[in-house]
Amino acid sequence: MTSKVMSGEKTAGTVLLVIGIVALVFSLIFASIFCGIGAFMKVKENQTQEEFEEFQRKGAVQTEGLIVADSQSGDEDGTTVQYEAEGETYEVSYSLSNSNYRAGQKVTIYYSAEDPSESIFPDLMIDTYNLLYIIFLIIGISLGGLFFLGGIIMLIIGIHLRKKAKREILYQ
Repeated sequence: MTSKVMSGEKTAGTVLLVIGIVALVFSLIFASIFCGIGAFMKVKENQTQEEFEEFQRKGAVQTEGLIVADSQSGDEDGTTVQYEAEGETYEVSYSLSNSNYRAGQKVTIYYSAEDPSESIFPDLMIDTYNLLYIIFLIIGISLGGLFFLGGIIMLIIGIHLRKKAKREILYQ
């Protein structure tokens, strides 16, 4: 009967070791993917900031725009802004959406002095990429960390059970 108990401890220890290793590998992959996506969002935020600065250097004109549609209201998949420039009304759609920018809200838009139909809504773009950066980073670090911690705990318990089973075999 004692050998069955020891064999069970050894088996349980082995299973926990394997699960622990899998959890550790999964945690690293999970954290890498989510933190990588977060890093990509940070790059997009920086690129957008640079594009906006370049747009301003080329003589962008600041004006007030009105958000006429957004994905939160179910109107479309992104955000549509309407603005006036040189007596004409323009409408531009962005594939990005952010709950801070809702239909009916007045926002600051920049348009090209040479071509008023060319515009940029930097606040929406920069804020959205920054928010996505933070979300993906938090998910990657927190959930990846939980899987990592769980894997370490399983490894420790698995090693302990295997050592205990080995000691009991030696003392028989």
